[in-house]
Amino acid sequence: MRMTSEETKELLDELNPLAMFCKGMDAGLIGVAYRIGGPAVALYDRDKCVDLLIEQGFTPEGAFDAFDSPTLSAPMLAQENAPMFALFV
Repeated sequence: MRMTSEETKELLDELNPLAMFCKGMDAGLIGVAYRIGGPAVALYDRDKCVDLLIEQGFTPEGAFDAFDSPTLSAPMLAQENAPMFALFV
């Protein structure tokens, strides 16, 4: 049985108390990921996160633009405890 987002957050808090999460994106949290030589971080489903932005009122194009915007994401993603995003193909 798959863990809930709250259970995943609790596990990640044990593995890496400095792990960062995306506010309002709990439904997109799918697990824990590791960077080589780095700490455990939150892993999100990229498409689910875009869907959540659309549910919050973004247009589909606006949601992709907001999600992919280097202005919004670069400061957080430059940190080793920042989340990772999976794109399933």
